Amino acid sequence: MTFASPILLIGLIAAGIPLLLHLISRVRAQQELFPTLRFLKLSMDKTARRRRIENWLLLLLRSGLFGLLAVAVAQPITKIAGAWWGGAQQVSMILLDNSYSMDTAVNRRGATRFDLAKNDAESLLSGDAKPSMAAILTTVDKSASDYELLTTRLDVLRKQLAAVKTQTTPAVLQQRFVDAIELLNPKHNPQCAVYIFSDLQQLSFNALEQLKDFDIGGAHVFVVDYSRDDVNNVGVAGLKIKNSPIVGKRMEFVATIVNSSSSPRHVEVRFRVDGDDDAQRAIVELDPAGQTDASKNISFYKAFEQKGIVSGAVELGEVDDLMIDNTRKFRIEIGAPVRALVVSSMVVSDHLRSGDPGAMLKIALDWRRKNQQQIPWPIRVDSAVPDAITPALLKKYDAVFLCEVPVFADSAAAALSQYVRDGGVAMFFLGGDVQSDNYNSMFHSADGLLPVAIGFAVGQVGAAAGAQKATINIESPYFAGLFDNVSDYGGVLVQRYFVLPKISDDVARVDVRLADGGALLMERKLGRGVVVWCATGCSGGWSNFPRTNLFLPMVMRVALSSRGETDGIKNLAANPFGPECNLTRVDAEKLKKSLEDRGAMRVYVGKNLEDVTSQAAVDAQGKNWWSLAAAIVILMLVAEGLVAARRRA
Repeated sequence: MTFASPILLIGLIAAGIPLLLHLISRVRAQQELFPTLRFLKLSMDKTARRRRIENWLLLLLRSGLFGLLAVAVAQPITKIAGAWWGGAQQVSMILLDNSYSMDTAVNRRGATRFDLAKNDAESLLSGDAKPSMAAILTTVDKSASDYELLTTRLDVLRKQLAAVKTQTTPAVLQQRFVDAIELLNPKHNPQCAVYIFSDLQQLSFNALEQLKDFDIGGAHVFVVDYSRDDVNNVGVAGLKIKNSPIVGKRMEFVATIVNSSSSPRHVEVRFRVDGDDDAQRAIVELDPAGQTDASKNISFYKAFEQKGIVSGAVELGEVDDLMIDNTRKFRIEIGAPVRALVVSSMVVSDHLRSGDPGAMLKIALDWRRKNQQQIPWPIRVDSAVPDAITPALLKKYDAVFLCEVPVFADSAAAALSQYVRDGGVAMFFLGGDVQSDNYNSMFHSADGLLPVAIGFAVGQVGAAAGAQKATINIESPYFAGLFDNVSDYGGVLVQRYFVLPKISDDVARVDVRLADGGALLMERKLGRGVVVWCATGCSGGWSNFPRTNLFLPMVMRVALSSRGETDGIKNLAANPFGPECNLTRVDAEKLKKSLEDRGAMRVYVGKNLEDVTSQAAVDAQGKNWWSLAAAIVILMLVAEGLVAARRRA
């Protein structure tokens, strides 16, 4: 505790005045004995003892009154432990959020959160309470090494501050905060503080709250929050392509739209490809920020007729507080159609004869006739006999389908094995006159195309023969998303098949499983390629699989998988970091507690620099107890009067 006028505490001497007067005024009366008044003496002794107690209480009350009066006029002040004292020796680290969410407009004049933050940082470096030493760190731009040096040259820092701009790449607030504390070294420099100028965006500050064992070390933290409750913003947070960019392939573009506004939004979304006269348009209804449907995915579809690089964009049709996230551009390369080779023993002059097991497969891969070749389609199909298989032939194709080939020569088997290891896709259909012993000797090994030995063909075919139902793995890449309802996948009935024993998941993935647990369709990755085994034929004589609604998309996906599935797009440099458009903020009180739990001496959170520094100034000045002390003096005066009146009575 301190005092505004400590010299007035000399008045405490007055607390001894009542005691002094009491001692001076004490007079011992001469005692005379009167026998007839002995009973009155006993009564007077009892009264005297009571009055002695009252006199001492009155003495203490009067002494306390003089002492408290002296303390009150000296104006006692208490200061909060750990309050920011400021002064000429303070060292400050300025952590400036320059992620693009800070470009959000805050008024009709076009001022942004970043403008306010730079103005406050400038005020800190120029005002009366400016630090003796400081440095500037930014949440995005890590290339400016000069920002990481503490300096007394505040004029240099002001020039650096003027040059800082917002960036479109992800913020690294967590790491930059750690850098700030390590540079300040609070344990050896107790007069230090970190000033965070930010909009408290949840995306960045969630990472800061996840700091586990990091010790802030007693530094003071000033958080200036530029977010506003009335923000009006909808942004395109992401854009992905869910299948391969190939000529003739209907591609799906999935855009993620996020609402950061406090009210529901009705937004028009446009999908535009360069060169198209008209854009595809869709309307999306979004709930207010923080609710489940505040973010939604919307799909657009497009098939490209020529190979080459194409570009386009997803755009929002409205103006809001943050315009940079209203457009997301893309640039992709459309590849040539997939080249597929169907290998069958019944090929004549590169054509499949009627009744050949490969005939149905070729139609499934490419349905076009000769006079329809100008129609864009993602797969081109050729035919060949097993004896024609050579490394030179396979090199021309992305995928090879081997349809119920009875036997393979050593050279053909070796060429196929190397083809898969080099990145090709091969699919084997077992049926008809396939000789399992030949397959096992040519392909079966621990690191070969065939991970398990093929057994004999089992089961009878025909109307009177029984069939077992196979189970489809609807999460397999070859079947996933084909139908909205599981019941639409139907069933695969199998009468005859080659036995493929059970196999562990780390060796091969089973996509269709028989009732007895064996595999009907399995995929094995080998080297850079993939081999797929089907334990029944592709001609439809052994099962209904080729006639189901699963077969055509399955073989097409096998062929197209040779080009790989895209999980995103090639962004242009102008595209900002998508998740940054979500302006949802963290709870300030939760952040404050999190920082204090990690060792911050004091944390101040406010809407501007003046707000946080005022909070610190109040703590530094302490609480003036003058009013309370004066009130206590008045109460004591009343009490003294009551005691004195009682004594007189």
